[in-house]
Amino acid sequence: MNNNRLLGLIISVALLILVFPALALAKPTLPTIDKSELDRGIVLVSYEAGDKGNYIIRITKGMKTYDYPVVPNGRYPLQIGNGNYKILIGEQITGKTYKAVASEDIKLDLKDTKIAFLQSTYMINWHSQTKAVVKANELTKQLKTNREKLSVIYDYIVNNISYDYDLAKTVQSGYVPNLDVTYDKASGICYDYATMMAAMLRSVGLPTKLVMGFHKDDLETYHAWNEVYVDGKWLTIDTTYDAVKVQAGSKTPMVQNDIDYIAAYKEY
Repeated sequence: MNNNRLLGLIISVALLILVFPALALAKPTLPTIDKSELDRGIVLVSYEAGDKGNYIIRITKGMKTYDYPVVPNGRYPLQIGNGNYKILIGEQITGKTYKAVASEDIKLDLKDTKIAFLQSTYMINWHSQTKAVVKANELTKQLKTNREKLSVIYDYIVNNISYDYDLAKTVQSGYVPNLDVTYDKASGICYDYATMMAAMLRSVGLPTKLVMGFHKDDLETYHAWNEVYVDGKWLTIDTTYDAVKVQAGSKTPMVQNDIDYIAAYKEY
């Protein structure tokens, strides 16, 4: 449940990278591609002190491409499984014009690709002291099964995080949730709900995806939800819709029917 401005998060970056000069590779300059966490399904971007450029990273495998702004300490997922990736970094020249300053071909060969769904990334940015992560560990410390962990974290979010209708009306393109802000406000839009759910579950060992797209009953509103790997399968969980229902006194199942959701984008 979100307004259409959230769609701009993906579209605006894609428009920038589409004017990226094809194959016009300059001699590699800063920032550089850091492969030190490939065993976790992650690439990083390294800077040197004083580098003031604005950059975009493009990650491509086959016909699928993901674009992100490059930020300090940014961690970017190789989110399309094992195989061959092309990584490009573009430096902004002016407006929507970028030139390639770094390029690398990477072959990912993980024993278990679900490890990539447990990481902190640019869009799901958490660490051990993130408030929602501290709460997740507090809630699950006595629990043994992943199903129990999923249930208690789901219950916490749908009962304690309210929908922020004002933010939904004013959110700007490029918005990325800050987990501590969401936790302190105890409110957010669908992107905040799904990011918090992903961070909390990943922190206690449950592979979780952030998914964006549409619900079949509202094809006009861009939305965000989660897929969580439990007991050998991916479960569709929608804390946003469920929080509104639960807080209004209605009952709703935790696991949704995946055919009711149309994914346009998945952040692993």
